[in-house]
Amino acid sequence: MIRLALLCWLLGSLLWTSPALAHAVLLQTTPAERAILPEPPDGVVLQFNEAVQPVVLRLMEAAGASIAGEATSAQGTTQSFRPARALRPGQYLLSYRVVSDDGHPVAGTIVFAVGAAPATWTEASEVAEGPWRWFAAANRALWMLSLALAGGSAMFLLLAPTQRAPLRSALSPTVATGSLLAIITAGLAIVFEGGVVLGDGTMTEMWHAGFATTQARQSLAAMALAAALWFAWWRDSTWVGAIIAVGLFATMTLTGHVITAATPWVTAPALLLHGIPALLWVGSFLPLLAIVQSPASAADSVIPRFSRLAVAGVGILALGGAAIAVLQVREFSALTSTAYGLGVLAKTALAAPLLLLAAYNRASLTPRVLAGDAPARTRLGTTIGLELMLGVAILARSEEHTSELQSRLHLVCRLLLEKK
Repeated sequence: MIRLALLCWLLGSLLWTSPALAHAVLLQTTPAERAILPEPPDGVVLQFNEAVQPVVLRLMEAAGASIAGEATSAQGTTQSFRPARALRPGQYLLSYRVVSDDGHPVAGTIVFAVGAAPATWTEASEVAEGPWRWFAAANRALWMLSLALAGGSAMFLLLAPTQRAPLRSALSPTVATGSLLAIITAGLAIVFEGGVVLGDGTMTEMWHAGFATTQARQSLAAMALAAALWFAWWRDSTWVGAIIAVGLFATMTLTGHVITAATPWVTAPALLLHGIPALLWVGSFLPLLAIVQSPASAADSVIPRFSRLAVAGVGILALGGAAIAVLQVREFSALTSTAYGLGVLAKTALAAPLLLLAAYNRASLTPRVLAGDAPARTRLGTTIGLELMLGVAILARSEEHTSELQSRLHLVCRLLLEKK
């Protein structure tokens, strides 16, 4: 058991994750979809695989008229709707929208009939999601970028103790912008999460709904730590700022199924061990640009130190990406026939030139810069700028792509442990 748990932890530690795992799943409905009942039912029952909170349970006639009744919940996994009157012969639709413990909504409609079979079944209309899911994803990508900018700059100072004063001056706008952006996007995340939960509603309703999810806990912690990071930077407390930056990165574990999963020892370490280095890598590009534009003595001491650390970090991320791709895409055909496979190709297309640029910088430009080659220094600044753009694109793509991967990894480990 211990060896198996360690294996699952190691698989999880290879993954740079975002904190959204598998969501609640509707297991069974009574009556079943398109069931024909000889007698009117006492109510409609929905059975989920995990506890959920009901947002909408609405029973309607085929023409769209709502039927009064009472919604009840048993242990969170069972949601029921009991109509106030006996259902007359005809078609009925139950529209539901519930929220799982990780804050993600699950919605749908079931159709059934009482009495004779209908000539044609009423098609259940798609549940309107609204734009909030897209807003939430875009906002989270910006939030991750803000962590890279503020936290990456704060921790980069540890690599340049002799150049701390000029580097602090050059990076102060970056840390200020990143900290402010982290506070704003964290606050917006509460509202957007409320919009995702409700599907639609007023700003006040979405704000209240968002505060009822774990997103509020993450957002409040991130806002406080982002403000503390800027204060530590302003007070020139390098080590305090670095510690706060690690705490800010760790707020990624405060929401999503990473905290409700049965295997948090897989998901949380995976997020902390590889989410943090990935953000630090992206967050190091602007400090590197500042170093490249500084006097040669600063570059001579900082660039070699960063280069050694970057090789180790990139090696871990590359190995993890390859291992996860083999684990998830078992056949070459799946690369083009599944959404996950297409996501792997998209991330690879973005990561490949980033790795090539990093290798070119280390093998060709860095030695020439250290030798005093001025054109090489200018070219190094250009390639670092390109790396920054590619890193931001990968951050945005990873936010969309990793949710399915995490759910699969969590499921694999859970099934293996159950077999034991």
